[in-house]
Amino acid sequence: MRRLAGLAGENGMEIVSCAEEMDLQPFGILPGKCVDDRVIAEAFGIEVPGTKDPAQRKACGCVISRDIGMYESCLFGCQYCYATKSLEQARANYGSHDPESPSLLGWHEA
Repeated sequence: MRRLAGLAGENGMEIVSCAEEMDLQPFGILPGKCVDDRVIAEAFGIEVPGTKDPAQRKACGCVISRDIGMYESCLFGCQYCYATKSLEQARANYGSHDPESPSLLGWHEA
């Protein structure tokens, strides 16, 4: 782990953990956050509360957030995205969206 963290640093990157209960800092790996208040502030110029999301696992560092989408519905096409495995399917879903529907896709009542 030290070697990987060192290689990452040599290439201007860092390795962070996700919801890891083991302390990896002695190996050069810091705890990470998928929903990171610092990254959001840097990327978008907005401040969000740094409060840990209590709905997540104990070791998760993510701040409170709201999910505003659903799988196979986003058209951004980010390579790392877990929610859109098929951009073609996302486009088809988007094309079948009914703006009058209470749901993002399909028609589902609360």
